[in-house]
Formats: sequence, structure tokens, C-alpha cells
Amino acid sequence: MAYLDLLGTTFFLVYGPDGYAHNRDCVRLLRHFEVVRTLSLVLAYMLEDVEDLGEPHYLMEDMTRLPYVTFLTLLLIANGHSFGASSFHVLRMCTSIRKLMLICTSCLDLEAETACASGCFCDQPPNWKTEELVLNRLQEVEISYLAGTEHDFALVKRLFSWATALKTMTISFHRSITKSMDKEFCQRILGFSKPDICVKFYVYHCFWKKVLYVPED
Repeated sequence: MAYLDLLGTTFFLVYGPDGYAHNRDCVRLLRHFEVVRTLSLVLAYMLEDVEDLGEPHYLMEDMTRLPYVTFLTLLLIANGHSFGASSFHVLRMCTSIRKLMLICTSCLDLEAETACASGCFCDQPPNWKTEELVLNRLQEVEISYLAGTEHDFALVKRLFSWATALKTMTISFHRSITKSMDKEFCQRILGFSKPDICVKFYVYHCFWKKVLYVPED
């Protein structure tokens, strides 16, 4: 059985032309290992760049198998698009994970990405919103650079329902989130949580200084 302690891949295009060669290489690499203790995947949304090649196709279904993983990191280059469907696709093949990190890398710029227009096909397929998923070993979730779009909140809400053994969720908001938005966003997320889950929020003050945010009673 092929075992690896740490594996990181280059980007996997979520939507694009059928038979995208770069995705095929990524899938071949992942199939080579039965167990990867720490896996880092990059999911990229570059819809505007691939539209010239014809109608983009949903390519996540080409990823049919993942190794047995304990610690999963998803780097999401979403560019304002919904990453719920692609995250769900990966997570339902990684039900063994104990820790999950979501890094919204498209939001590392100085200004937060705005959500795409209503009706964008990035929200397809919609099964992630209704299908059940049990991540009964997942105890810790970290989310970095959350921009606070409706796409973001929808996935966070589902994570709370999927992770039945969750103990801690730590969320660091994007630098563009203002002080007036902190309370609103935190209260909304706390509304998804259960009393026995420790939820921590971090916000940026003076742009570069990340501090723990304590919601007011």
C-alpha cells in the first residue's frame, strides 16, 4: 500500500474544457497513493479565462477517488464564485479527516472579491445544498480570508451540519471586512453553531494586525 506523509498538488480546474490535460495529471497523481496523512488540494475557478474555449464543463466528476486522508487543506481560488459544490465533492471522498483547512486564496488581494451574479452556473450541481454528508471524525476546522459572501455563509452552515463531532471552528475574516461588519458576520455564523462547539473569530485591525474578536453579549 503506497503511503505518503504529505502531498500537495498544483491547481485542479473546477470548470473548463472536457479532457483538460492538467486535471488528468492531478488525478493520476492522487490515484497513486492509498494513504496520505496530510493532503493539500488547490481548486481553481477561472471561468472567465476558459469561456473562449466554449461552454465550460463541470470537471470535478473526473476526480473519482482520493487517498485516505487525516488532515485536508483546500486552497480555493474562487474569484467570487461559489465553491460549495466542489468542496462537497472532495469532502464526501474524505470522510476520514480529523482537521480541515479552507483557504480562500482569491481573497488575499487588498479588496475582497464580490460574489458572482445570481444564476451563475458555478453553483451547479446543487446537490451539496441538500444531500447529507457525515464527517464524524472531523473535530477541527480553520477557514482563512472569509469574505462574507452568501456563498461563504452557505458552505459554513453546511459544514456545521456535516461535522457531527466538531469541537473547534476558527474563522479569520478577509482584511476588507470592516469593524461594523464584524458583529453581523459573527452573529450569523454563531447562529449555525451548537453550544458545545468552540467558535473563534479573527479580524484585521490596522490592516495587517490579526486579532481575536470577542462578540459582544
